[in-house]
Amino acid sequence: SNTFTIQPGPEGNDTCYGNVYVTNGAPDAKLLSIGGWADWYYDFFMFDLTGSPSAADTVSASFYLYGSALNDPGFKLNRITQSWTESGVTLANNPASVFYKNFGSFAVGADAWNSIDITKLYKNWKKGKYPNYCVKLVPTKNNHTNGWIASSDNDNSVIRPKIIVTRRARKAVPA
Repeated sequence: SNTFTIQPGPEGNDTCYGNVYVTNGAPDAKLLSIGGWADWYYDFFMFDLTGSPSAADTVSASFYLYGSALNDPGFKLNRITQSWTESGVTLANNPASVFYKNFGSFAVGADAWNSIDITKLYKNWKKGKYPNYCVKLVPTKNNHTNGWIASSDNDNSVIRPKIIVTRRARKAVPA
């Protein structure tokens, strides 16, 4: 196969915090809160890229989340710019980030996979242009946009967050 999947289990790092509820973070939650209902939820994801395809071998990379919301939270995907730990993220203490791109439509009313192309970001991590502190989801709407995303701690390993990298096909070596 020309795809490489990075999908951590419970050893993975992802969490969320809210500005009214869950202000101390949710490092071991099986489902991460998203969006908001007049409040706001922010979600953080980290992936170990050790052994994943190099920038030169990468054709594309996409970030996948499984979940649902009542209404589209209008996510922005930010690149995190400083080190963080899953248990250390709270409303009062969360890592800085910069805008990367708009996420696009998020599943409304039905549990589904949601994805965003992160090829440029992934290649820049692999090249060492940016430290790999990974990404933050920032909602832009909170009018009944609350919902959930499966975390790396979810009991169902199939729906945990993942990055899928498509790599260049390797030429067969003659025998």
